[in-house]
Amino acid sequence: MSKYGQSIGKRIVGIKVIKSNGKNPGFVGNVLLRECVFYLIIGFVVSIIATVFFNGADTDTIVANLRTMIWLVYMPWLICFGMLYQTKIWRRTLQDYLAGTLVVKAEKSR
Repeated sequence: MSKYGQSIGKRIVGIKVIKSNGKNPGFVGNVLLRECVFYLIIGFVVSIIATVFFNGADTDTIVANLRTMIWLVYMPWLICFGMLYQTKIWRRTLQDYLAGTLVVKAEKSR
C-alpha cells in the first residue's frame, strides 16, 4: 500500500489510492490515516454514544438496546456506501476526506 498505493485487492480490481495532488500518499496517508485512525475515530465516537445512552442502565436495558448499538457500529460504513453513489464529490468516502486522498483507476504496468 505505501509504495504503490495499492493493496492486493486494489491491484486485482485495477484501482489505486493517490493524494489530492496526484502523488503517492505513502504509509502515513494510505495506511495510518485511511485505515487505523478512521477505525479509532469510529470506536471513540461509538463508545461515547454508548456511554451517554447506557450510563447507569441495568443489564436488561443494555441487552434490550443491543440492536441500537449494532446500528451505531455499522452507521459509518452505511454512510460511506451512500457516498460512493454521489458523483458530485468524486465518490470519496469518509476515509478519503480524512486522509485527503482519491481512489482512481490504476495505469497498466508493462
